[in-house]
Amino acid sequence: MSKYRNLGFKVKATSTAELEFVAEDICEIFSELGYMSDGRLDAERVLEDLFPKLGFNFAIRSKEELNSIAACVYPDQQIIVVREDIYDDLLRNDGRARFTIAHELAHVILKHDLTLNRDSFAGNHQCFEDTEWQANNLGAAILMPRSTVIKYIDDPYGLMNHCGCSYSSALYRIKNVKKSSK
Repeated sequence: MSKYRNLGFKVKATSTAELEFVAEDICEIFSELGYMSDGRLDAERVLEDLFPKLGFNFAIRSKEELNSIAACVYPDQQIIVVREDIYDDLLRNDGRARFTIAHELAHVILKHDLTLNRDSFAGNHQCFEDTEWQANNLGAAILMPRSTVIKYIDDPYGLMNHCGCSYSSALYRIKNVKKSSK
């Protein structure tokens, strides 16, 4: 068993299977609402249209202001902040930028609040209790829906091109879908 390094806060445990189920529902709804077409998320439209409809404003900030933070959601203030270079990359359909938006959307869907209590800071929790692990997995499942991954199960370049993600994300997602199918 690999050692997971906690990156986020401890929250209620959510399994990969539960996240896949949520992603399937989200992708179906997004397809009906026009935020997804043929298994490809319109991440720019999610940021500029869906977040405001959910009551979230978005703000673009400079690299100097955010340093290494690509984007973040402040649920209590109902705002998503995106670093300027990430936003510019999103407009160019860059895979990393698209994943960043899907990841932040996942935090909103999962209702991850910055809850300040002593249990939240416990550095020793399971990966499935970690906000960042959950957002990474749900974001990946929305950006690369399981049904689409299965079509490209032996073709990471095809998945990358179809879903507009990075090659490394496509490989990782294929690996996880294969593992969960056993």
